[in-house]
Amino acid sequence: MKKDRLAEIVVAGEKILTDAMLQQGERRFGRLSKLFPLRRMGYMIRTVLYDSYRQIEEIRRIAHETEEMGRHNELSIEGLMALYEKQKRNLLQAISSHGLQSMFSSFTYIIVGMLIRGKEEGDMSAENLSDIAKVFSHNTTSQHVISADVPAALYKLAMSIRAEGLTEQFLSAADSLKALDVISRGSNSARLLEMFFKMHGHRGPKELYYDARTWAEDPDLLVHSLKTTLQNYRPDEGVEDVNASRNEDIIEQLNCKPTGIRRKLMMLMIDQTRRGVAFREEAKNHLVRTTHATRLTLRRLGQAMFEKGILPDSSLWIHFTPEELNEVARTRDAKLIARAYRRKQFAPNFCNQRYHHVYHGPVIPIDENVQKSYSSIVTLHGTTVCEGCIRGKARVAKNLEEARQTQPGEILITRHTDICWSPFFPIIKGIVTEIGGLLSHGAVVAREYGLPSLIAVANATDVFSTGDSVELNANLGTISKIAEQQ
Repeated sequence: MKKDRLAEIVVAGEKILTDAMLQQGERRFGRLSKLFPLRRMGYMIRTVLYDSYRQIEEIRRIAHETEEMGRHNELSIEGLMALYEKQKRNLLQAISSHGLQSMFSSFTYIIVGMLIRGKEEGDMSAENLSDIAKVFSHNTTSQHVISADVPAALYKLAMSIRAEGLTEQFLSAADSLKALDVISRGSNSARLLEMFFKMHGHRGPKELYYDARTWAEDPDLLVHSLKTTLQNYRPDEGVEDVNASRNEDIIEQLNCKPTGIRRKLMMLMIDQTRRGVAFREEAKNHLVRTTHATRLTLRRLGQAMFEKGILPDSSLWIHFTPEELNEVARTRDAKLIARAYRRKQFAPNFCNQRYHHVYHGPVIPIDENVQKSYSSIVTLHGTTVCEGCIRGKARVAKNLEEARQTQPGEILITRHTDICWSPFFPIIKGIVTEIGGLLSHGAVVAREYGLPSLIAVANATDVFSTGDSVELNANLGTISKIAEQQ
């Protein structure tokens, strides 16, 4: 790690390990064998060319099997407990498979970085990082990336609502359920909505949490996104189709063009990077499917225990450990129920806490009450994901609720994104995130839509405010405040 920090940039978008951390690691684990670089390269090649195919098939099987398990009806509390244990084992396997797909995708970045750099070790120059951004931002659409399908599918649905003359009724609908009822009156719109929920309905905010609600269960954000698209419709605009460039064309655009065997290897690896992104996003989708199937079983268990008088609240199950839930089902222990209520009371405080990327010592939340002045800062630097230089108004959104106010043509500045932010990508001009590596959701979708974008821009949501005139220069890796007259 001390000689090659590329893996940190891939995972976190910046160097996150301090010298003290690296020195402690060296003292604890000793120096690596001289053969380690060869073993590492062999492992990466095997993962890219063999293990990735095996693991994607495995997680597809796991997700399907877990969903099928949950179709058993009329199970007793004991039966639901046993079902949960089986699904939990599958969920752990799915987490492992998703981790391996993420490793595969990160390896493609690392190998591409080595080929661009021209050597196995060393720092990445600004030109090197720019070239990595070029490889991945011009390397889209040849593989289906499921997370990038969300905004495209919603735009297609919005255009169908408009074509079937349902716009006025849809925009005037008082709530999301009434809005969905309007969509059901259009034959093509109803079909597209059904397709969307079939492919993406299990996803949503906090999608890997057991207490989350999916888009199919709470479609409010989707309806809001559709309304925003229809309200700001322009005949000459749409979801831009970013075509994949030929491998030779991509290489010719690089500042540090590989030659000889490096060029041939780069041609091979560009194809693998496409597959790496697609497989990782598909694996995440199957992991969420597996999580949701397990979540549904736990909800049934909570309802069954409530109906039997074991739990005073059908949703209290979320505040027990699996062992405690089993114990309270057998003994109805009032102390365990009181403990669950205390956890329920404190849970919101923990959910709002923020932490640093890496800790060297005790893990202490960031103190949000410490006031810092950023008024003198005009420019921030980050890692480029997709190149381009644009100017516009900033939309600073520290959470999803604030993001709902995003207007077409704004530059979105946020802490991080996940699948729920996908509907905003077709209407923004660029995106900046404080957290996230080259594999993050925001990076993947920004590349698919050709949006100038930066990651790892520390304190961006504090330095900038909604309405600021800004210049996002992803070619240089900067975002700056600019005067109105400029």
